Amino acid sequence: MGGAVAEIKTLAEYHSAIESCSKACVFFWAAWHEPSKPGGQMDQVFSQLAELHRGAVNCVKVEAEAAPEVSAKLEIATVPTFVLVKGGAACGRIEGADPPTLAKRVQELANEHVAQQKSKGDGVEGMQPELKAKLKSIIGTSPVMLFMKGNAEEPKCKFSRKMAEMLRGAKVDFGSFDILTDEQVRAGLKVYSNWPTFPQLYVKGVLVGGVDEVSKLAEDGDLKNSLANAAGVKPSKNTAGAVGGGKSVEERCKDIMRRAETMVFMKGTPDAPRCGFSRTLVGLLREENIAFESFDILEDQEVREVLKDLSNWPTYPQLYVQGELVGGLDIVKEMKLEGPLAPQLGVTPKENLESRLKRLMTSSPIMLFMKGNPDSPQCGFSRTAVGLLREEGVEFGTFDILADDEVRQGLKKLSEWPTYPQLYCGGELVGGLDIMKEMKQAGELEAALRPQA
Repeated sequence: MGGAVAEIKTLAEYHSAIESCSKACVFFWAAWHEPSKPGGQMDQVFSQLAELHRGAVNCVKVEAEAAPEVSAKLEIATVPTFVLVKGGAACGRIEGADPPTLAKRVQELANEHVAQQKSKGDGVEGMQPELKAKLKSIIGTSPVMLFMKGNAEEPKCKFSRKMAEMLRGAKVDFGSFDILTDEQVRAGLKVYSNWPTFPQLYVKGVLVGGVDEVSKLAEDGDLKNSLANAAGVKPSKNTAGAVGGGKSVEERCKDIMRRAETMVFMKGTPDAPRCGFSRTLVGLLREENIAFESFDILEDQEVREVLKDLSNWPTYPQLYVQGELVGGLDIVKEMKLEGPLAPQLGVTPKENLESRLKRLMTSSPIMLFMKGNPDSPQCGFSRTAVGLLREEGVEFGTFDILADDEVRQGLKKLSEWPTYPQLYCGGELVGGLDIMKEMKQAGELEAALRPQA
């Protein structure tokens, strides 16, 4: 079984290995690391995965310290590290001994290979489960769902514009998704639908077709009824109900209002606002670490118009808390002048990163931020730091920075210390491994630790 895994020793061998196939997984290991050394847990798992996905994913191994050029090229900082390669370029990595995640990610690579080998009609079978679930979720966002270029208000191609105009002309309530904003959805939906072009219209989760198909359905003058029939939905006396899933636009608006404790109806998204007022409101909420969800009213013209009447508020953005309208930007600005927004809105702000880091620093009198945990360090420096603390006979807490990238990156900035491990006593930074070693040699480490212990 181990014969399925080639051992890479030089940069030239690495290039040769990844260029010989479209998908690869590179396992960086070290002899001193029990789980990853030959015969260790991760070595056995990797060998099994290599055998399982032979022909789909090229699995190779690199002894990190014996092949420094390869390790430097891929910026390896710990073992084990598994680098996922697609088309000759790294597309992801897993740091640490995590068999379930490794198996899942290698399976995803293999699925992509299978999808590429299958004919278009069979493509869904090889699609990544996560992508398939994502597509189903988006399709189910609205009973009538239009995948288009641009949005309903600003189509980016004449075919998408024509489709949106036909639906509006027939007073069909529909949602839309801009496939230009998500290449994964754009490419995946072609396979999922077995339909090569856009726009694509779904009704009740069933593909109706593109602009030509919808144009034909509209010829009898009753597009609502025709769409319901095309999707296999039994038309009722109220054909809008049949196509709209039995919910009016007003009911949909109320559902969206209650989707989250704090809800913002805005133009664009929080990370890409489409107007200055929406951008300012998002900034005010983020400034106070108030968690919120948003709805882009540019993506749904029906919601945009009906919500104005429902809320009796003529402009956007609009802020809702627990389903009740707070107001627009001017109202929120006035509240801000009165004091912090969170207590006025009746919500609890989420903990910001700096507060979280300071809480972690003081969660134990002696605190070590390391790679891995004391019983299974994921790098030699962390192992040595743990050994020094154990030699002193003190109790100490630890935090695995490999398990939380936000903490990993944030602590480096807050402490102005670029590497790990990092040792804290009483919430104050002592330093990294080199500092600990120097203090040990000078007989100062025990004095620094004992008051806290």
